[in-house]
Amino acid sequence: MFMMLTQRFSMKCTFRGARFASQVFHHFPLPNSRLLSSFSTTPFHKISHPFYSHNANPLPNSISIYSHSYSTQSPSSASSKTPSKSTPLQLKIQAFQQSSILQSLHSIKSQYTSLSTSGLGQLMRLDKPTGTFLLFAPCLLSSTLAIHLTSSSFLLHIPLFTSFFIGSLLLRGAGCVINDIIDRDFDKHVKRTSNRPLVTGAVSLPESILFFCTLSLSSLPILFILPKPAQLLALSGFFPAMLYPFAKRFHAFPPQFILALTFNIGALVGFASVSQIDSIVNIIGVQSMSLYAACVSWTLLYDTIYGHMDKSDDIKIGISNSALMLKPEKAWLSGFALVQIV
Repeated sequence: MFMMLTQRFSMKCTFRGARFASQVFHHFPLPNSRLLSSFSTTPFHKISHPFYSHNANPLPNSISIYSHSYSTQSPSSASSKTPSKSTPLQLKIQAFQQSSILQSLHSIKSQYTSLSTSGLGQLMRLDKPTGTFLLFAPCLLSSTLAIHLTSSSFLLHIPLFTSFFIGSLLLRGAGCVINDIIDRDFDKHVKRTSNRPLVTGAVSLPESILFFCTLSLSSLPILFILPKPAQLLALSGFFPAMLYPFAKRFHAFPPQFILALTFNIGALVGFASVSQIDSIVNIIGVQSMSLYAACVSWTLLYDTIYGHMDKSDDIKIGISNSALMLKPEKAWLSGFALVQIV
């Protein structure tokens, strides 16, 4: 009788416990028999729960503790698999990436890269565009100053700025070509210039001369856009700039002075183009000449520092350089920097 009551009581408790468990854990199915057998054969104090044991190995991507597999990934990673709605900004970015404008920009970039790595591109330094911006900077600064002094509109002079940039690109390329033509026998002995196209034979001498003439003539239409005083100023800086390579052969004065005086003639050309002056004499003023002097000092400063790269080779070849001739060097560089500030 006692055994029957005990068995009936245990069955009732089991039934009520199962009903309570099903109400609380109705989302979870019953455990696998394999897991129950592992718990029955292992002492409780030796069971290593993966969530509480510090020495336990990390869980795999999915574990089959129950009859169904449950992923151990975080809710954020699980939700990332579901496609999310794109924001309006993302849609605009996607549309721009698929637009023809971006594709045309990519094609222009690839064409410029292939052109700059060619023999003629390296000859006019398309692969090193810093010099083009250094030549364009005085034009931009002087034009902006003249616009401010004359109280004119900046947007009206955007075509003028574009012409200055194209002219800087062409004339800087022409100057590099004539420099390589004249210094072709010296460049092979200098480490920095030993890979230039005329030295390696990538471009022949007749091709270089023809290319120089092409670049120089291509800049003439830009010259005709400018007013007459600006044209005369631009021509006065073009021809002395072509003589800069020959100035390296003379040791009377540093050749960088000729380079600085001609390289920054754009500081006067831009001022004359915006101000619409009648003669070159009228360009002489405090604002224009101060800007021109600052640009000249700027070129002397960075080109003297740049000349230190070739000091040892220039001594062997026997050509002059401001890094070799200006002593004491720190005093000269400090003076060039001071003129820019003043």
